[in-house]
Amino acid sequence: MGSESPTQHYFRVAHVIHLMDVVKRWDERTLVGKMELTVGRDLQYVRINGTLVGGLVGLLIHAATQLAAGFDLLAILHGTN
Repeated sequence: MGSESPTQHYFRVAHVIHLMDVVKRWDERTLVGKMELTVGRDLQYVRINGTLVGGLVGLLIHAATQLAAGFDLLAILHGTN
C-alpha cells in the first residue's frame, strides 16, 4: 500500500466506493443469495459442527443427570447409605 502512487490509491478508493454503492442497492434476498454463494459451504460446516457438538453436550448433560439421579446424595452425605 505504501508503494502505490496517489493515482493508484485514488482508483482503488473509487472502486471500493463503487462496490459499496452497488451493495447498498441490493435488497435482502439478493444480499443473502450473494453471501450464501460466497460462504455457503463454510456455513454448512458450521451448522453440522454445531449440531454435532450440541448433540454431544446434550448427551453428556443427560448422562450426568441420570447418573446423579441414581445416587441418593443426601443419604451419602449423612452416611446412611
